[in-house]
Amino acid sequence: MIGDPFLRDFLPLGFGCSRLAGGRCTRESLRLLGTAFDAGIRYIDTARMYAGGEAEEVLGKFLPAHRDDLIVTSKAGILPPPAGRARRWVRRAKKLRGLVFGTPMPRLRDYRFGVFDTPSLRQSVETSLRKLRTDWLDALLLHEVDQPHLADGTVMAMLEDLRTTGKIRAFGIASTREQTRRLVSDYEGQVSIVQTASTVLEDGLKPLGDRSHFLTITHSVLAEALGKIMQRLLAEAAFREQWTAQVGVDPADREAVAGLLLAEALDANEGGIVLFSSASPARIMAAARIAREKPYSPHQIAALRGLVARRI
Repeated sequence: MIGDPFLRDFLPLGFGCSRLAGGRCTRESLRLLGTAFDAGIRYIDTARMYAGGEAEEVLGKFLPAHRDDLIVTSKAGILPPPAGRARRWVRRAKKLRGLVFGTPMPRLRDYRFGVFDTPSLRQSVETSLRKLRTDWLDALLLHEVDQPHLADGTVMAMLEDLRTTGKIRAFGIASTREQTRRLVSDYEGQVSIVQTASTVLEDGLKPLGDRSHFLTITHSVLAEALGKIMQRLLAEAAFREQWTAQVGVDPADREAVAGLLLAEALDANEGGIVLFSSASPARIMAAARIAREKPYSPHQIAALRGLVARRI
């Protein structure tokens, strides 16, 4: 399976590139990639759509010097706006808001979803390779793909051809929870990677059943859960008291609560990879320490699961 040597020797933590930005933000983006690499993170996740199409290009400035040490996955199926439109949008946003790292990219309606015709997919892969400055992708994931996109077999045949010719080394799916459940049922023996959202509040792994035949990648472990849990801790004294007594993590310490959620996700997806994304080098280092040192005990993780299952 893809990445087995890395999964044995490095952290089960992947760095997501959705926050990377180009232009005057390129230097800061490269700093984030360097921090992740220095922290021991070796799985890098990007997509054609990320940062309005800029993320792959930024990663391409970092990748050549580290290519043999990294597993790089990109996605196809959602295309960013045409370059000119994206640049105009970013210029307007910067003029209105000032230049800040992580400036929001074009609105979702400006992206093209469901682009799974084989000519477009092939062109997407070639564009990814060019922007990333590499000859191959370690994996290509189909971004928000669903059953109708694969029904006639042409996409799967094309993916096999891309693998045979060395453009990609593995392929899989990166869809919503519901789409993923349907696709795993139909294509379990054909895909080697399944990426899905999964949190302590909504388990995206259990519906997949036996996961021994593919590598599971989870994401959104903080984005979907941290705010809800912190809101409940702030609003309910009884919940805070139970949390303090059972979980043993300061309910007022947002970073500590986030660390516990990340630890829970790593434990839930043992043998897989958990994606983490941040524009803060300090938080990247902290996430890597959690994956490496496992500072939260099994008791704390179990207490977290039990408490949120009852109260949220």
